[in-house]
Amino acid sequence: MVFSLRYGVHSSRLAPLIFASDNSSVKTMQASKTPAYAALVFAVAAGAALSTATHSPNPPAVPAGNKPSASALPASSPPPPLPPAEKMSWQPTTLNWQNIRLRLEAPSREGVTPTCHTPVGTEDEIGTCYLGIPTSQPVVWRVATVTQRDRFVPARWFLDAQAEIRAAMQPQQLAERVNADLGTNSSLSLANVSLASPATLRDGIAIVGQATYRSNQGSTDVVTMTCVAAFLLAANRPTQVLYCAASAEDVESDAARMIASLRKLNPSSELPGNSLQAMERAAYQKYLKTHGGAAVNPTVVQSEIEHFAATTADCQKYGQISQERYLCHEQHAKARLDQLGTLVSGG
Repeated sequence: MVFSLRYGVHSSRLAPLIFASDNSSVKTMQASKTPAYAALVFAVAAGAALSTATHSPNPPAVPAGNKPSASALPASSPPPPLPPAEKMSWQPTTLNWQNIRLRLEAPSREGVTPTCHTPVGTEDEIGTCYLGIPTSQPVVWRVATVTQRDRFVPARWFLDAQAEIRAAMQPQQLAERVNADLGTNSSLSLANVSLASPATLRDGIAIVGQATYRSNQGSTDVVTMTCVAAFLLAANRPTQVLYCAASAEDVESDAARMIASLRKLNPSSELPGNSLQAMERAAYQKYLKTHGGAAVNPTVVQSEIEHFAATTADCQKYGQISQERYLCHEQHAKARLDQLGTLVSGG
């Protein structure tokens, strides 16, 4: 079982990653109006293209239902030639999808910004940004993240799921499964894949492989690039990073630099402060503090232990990092808050 943007954790029961929710209340959990996966259309800035290294250099076809709207696609004309002296540099970058924003440090060049697509209408709730830098040593990177407004995966859940996945599969088996998911959910899979070194993605899963690159759709010059594809949390949102470079020597260290900046600038926490779970924990601690502590309230302590055990047992039927599981925990926290409120009012 593996991570992808389509599914939280792959297993015999494939639970969709994104589910509908509402800010004002905890509603009955229901599936999002569309399955949540990223159609990774690797037509990068101004018409550049990536494809699997072992395939034809022609860009892969994308099913019509997975394509962004025409207004969101990059122009098909070739990019203007770069001035000979112009070089790539690492720059602070902000990616925007309406009310969702991620910051990172990434390769860029003067006057060029990432091309981003925000899902609209019936499109899947995945926002994508990409940038292609067609220098003599080209670099292409792409970030895809869940853009559902209330999406939240506690950091501990994600780390536990990563550990479970690593324990369940041999390294090469895991690399091939991650790559298969990349190919299933996108127009690209990598050739000659293996797991990236642990330094590339601390506490995470990343693969390295090859793809071919053309600076624009009409170009006949094909460059073999080394790519790193990684899955991580950024601001508690499941996020996929793809980083490809013609220089195989630096690709893993550069991908690690980009991923590290995403984590640092978009930290993930255990719970948002306004969540019902956080409120329940605060209310429990406050009750003990104002009523003499845990030693003189054994019944309250025992009921808290039973609350967590019942919550875990009930919610584990949902996908390990799914929105369904998070909302299940919220519903149990609401019921527990009502119990604590009764205790306070009663004495």
